[in-house]
Amino acid sequence: MNGNKNINWTPPEKSRLKINIDATWISANLPAGISLILRNDAGILEQGRAGALTATTPEEEEALGLLQGAKWAVEIGLSNFYLEGDCKNLFDYLNGKESLLEWQNIPILDEVVNELKSCNIWVSFVPRSANTVADLMAKEAKHFSSFLNGRKQIPNCIEGALEIDKSNVMVDSICPALDDSTHLDVRVSNSQS
Repeated sequence: MNGNKNINWTPPEKSRLKINIDATWISANLPAGISLILRNDAGILEQGRAGALTATTPEEEEALGLLQGAKWAVEIGLSNFYLEGDCKNLFDYLNGKESLLEWQNIPILDEVVNELKSCNIWVSFVPRSANTVADLMAKEAKHFSSFLNGRKQIPNCIEGALEIDKSNVMVDSICPALDDSTHLDVRVSNSQS
């Protein structure tokens, strides 16, 4: 594979949902942000959740984000969905692969598995370029005083990235995919101007 090629967000199968999870961590002394972005097969935001937590390491923050995601999925009644994130150690562990996971995060991930035991889920590691919306929201979430839960109101910080992902869902395989360096210039073809 070409190392310069961006890997973009891909939609779940028709009539399925996908939760993208991300966390952002600066230090053990500062709040870290987590975000959970639930989208459908057209790339449309169904729901989201974001907020600040504390953690001693970046991996612990990602693990706590996964736990929040598992609890949230059960809370909103999801049972058949995809779960993606960009922390390889965590997703390798959840998929039963050899992982360099920090030992103190194993009980957190075991709790994730326990929360989701009645669900039919697919868990996948994706590179950050395929997790952009969750990454942007997590960066904002570290400043929140409480968790934000949203259905259809899209926070300004992720609007552009959501539009890029939705556009990529519609892009034909022979056309280039958009990335975060692309400016969207939307024109209405039947307008009077």
